[in-house]
Amino acid sequence: MVNHLLRNELDLSLPKHIQLNEPPQKSAQEFLIDGRAPLVGELIKLPTLGETLMGIATYGKNYIYEGQFAEKMCEFVQRYEGWLKVDDLKGFTAEWMEQIFADYHGIRLFECQPNGQGLAAIISAKIADGFDLAEMNNIE
Repeated sequence: MVNHLLRNELDLSLPKHIQLNEPPQKSAQEFLIDGRAPLVGELIKLPTLGETLMGIATYGKNYIYEGQFAEKMCEFVQRYEGWLKVDDLKGFTAEWMEQIFADYHGIRLFECQPNGQGLAAIISAKIADGFDLAEMNNIE
């Protein structure tokens, strides 16, 4: 089976966000070293992430939700038929929620409250906590 992300021609049967009709995304330039995945322990530089984190450190949340970063992000989303607009981001305020948690073999796992995937992780951890997974084989 061929991975649809590794192809050289446009395939209109695929969702637009993974059709290849332009040069590969810049993320490959960011995360690959000479076109390959980094080796274990190999130093990787992430200049775009560094610039983004510096922007957040300097300008706070407005760096993400307003201005050039927001415009570029929305431009990218719209290129793939998304609906995100800069006006959707302006004035956004995050809401702090108390975390939910479960203990798993002496480690406390914190997650966000529903409605997300956090509850599934908490339930899974509580179920797994009753077993010695290291002693089980694949069939069990």
